[in-house]
Amino acid sequence: MAYGLLVKSGNGATQIDSSDNTHIVYQKSSSGTSNAVSGASSNDYRHVQVSVTMNPAEDLVFIRPTSTGNTPSAYVITYHSLNASGNVTTSGFNIYSDTDTTFYWYIFKKVSSLSAPTGYGLVAYNSSNQVTFSSEQLVARIKGRITGTGSITSSGNKLYALGCFQYTTITARLSPHRGKINGWVHTWNSDRSSISQSSSEVSPYGPQASGELTLDSAFYHNNGKQTALVIAAPDP
Repeated sequence: MAYGLLVKSGNGATQIDSSDNTHIVYQKSSSGTSNAVSGASSNDYRHVQVSVTMNPAEDLVFIRPTSTGNTPSAYVITYHSLNASGNVTTSGFNIYSDTDTTFYWYIFKKVSSLSAPTGYGLVAYNSSNQVTFSSEQLVARIKGRITGTGSITSSGNKLYALGCFQYTTITARLSPHRGKINGWVHTWNSDRSSISQSSSEVSPYGPQASGELTLDSAFYHNNGKQTALVIAAPDP
């Protein structure tokens, strides 16, 4: 780099490079605590909605149960509405869980899209005068990445999982019965120092089929393995 700020870790990995637009730093945009999920049970996930200004196509949502002592599972689906001009009018995300509990949440944005810093601290800019790092905002420090089935443990830390979701299997049954819906979920241990990812039944309300032809057409299976990031962060 010709000028700017370059920070490397002890093993030589680049942490901050104000002149490299290919290394994107995500920093906190907003945070909060959701209302409680209600009516949930094992294999029958229910959701709570969080309405917040965000860009679902770009921003990262991380969640963690507020309580300890239990082992809830959860996933996140973002949403947004557009007006006739294609502009976002409403946005947010739904937290689905098998446990009636509240969740802490963070939204991280690309640091270049955040407002200019106003206080004291360290700020780095690139040659286009865009902010590439600001000490005013919490930085997403990744503790690990899970692809498919696996887990991340960080003793002494409270871990947050990237809010994402991918269906794995959807089955149908002949009416009046219903099929089942399965997808990738995150599960926390009792003290929130470990997060595992696995495919699980999330709803017993899959499709109903009126005959064998519709029974077959309603079946869905995805062999893809979901990738999720895990971070450590303080309570919002």
